[in-house]
Amino acid sequence: MLASSALAQSTADAATPSPIGNPADWFPADAYPPAAKASGAEGRTGFAVNVDAKGRVTSCSITESSGTPLLDSTTCALVVMNGRFTPAHDAAGTAVAGVWNSSMRWQLQVAPPSDDDPLPL
Repeated sequence: MLASSALAQSTADAATPSPIGNPADWFPADAYPPAAKASGAEGRTGFAVNVDAKGRVTSCSITESSGTPLLDSTTCALVVMNGRFTPAHDAAGTAVAGVWNSSMRWQLQVAPPSDDDPLPL
């Protein structure tokens, strides 16, 4: 099985922190938890990230469970470890703390057949 991930982008404005780079890169395919992969667990995990005025992730919370605690906890662990942000700014342009919301879709894909696989008769 191969792991596939897709990240839903959130809308950004001056009062919302902005991700630096592509947030999908925070979730490499090899980060799919082996136990979740073995059990065939899939799902969408919604999350909220608190970002301080320096752009650092200070916490992550699950806003919508995938139905699999391991996928939910892995989502936040990866966001806290890999997430990089430009901080939010107030009306005066001063950097302030803010919250960024998004989701991660955990989805397993079956590997394509190899040349060694027998052909159906």
